[in-house]
Amino acid sequence: MEFCRVDRAAWPRNEYFEHYFSNTPCTYSMTVKLDVTNIEEKGLKYYPALLYALTTVVNRHEEFRTALDAEGQVGIFSEMLPCYTVFNKETETFSNLWTEYTPDYPAFCAR
Repeated sequence: MEFCRVDRAAWPRNEYFEHYFSNTPCTYSMTVKLDVTNIEEKGLKYYPALLYALTTVVNRHEEFRTALDAEGQVGIFSEMLPCYTVFNKETETFSNLWTEYTPDYPAFCAR
């Protein structure tokens, strides 16, 4: 994951960024209906299938990979990796895991 700082003076989205960052701070969320028939028919597990699908869509859109670095500079990640939790039944704790992204679904699941 490479983080490339944006030249805000030349960035086409700067006006929008400045407005929402300085004048109208906000967040966004989305609720959508998903047809999971294909996942069910193939007998796939929901969690890895949805992680893969979400990561694939996020990586297609630069806007979803835009962030601030430690110095507060705007930049865009070359790609995003999914971070998720896994529950350990024995210790009753959660662990954070990351999976390196690949567009190949079986390879993604193997990782």
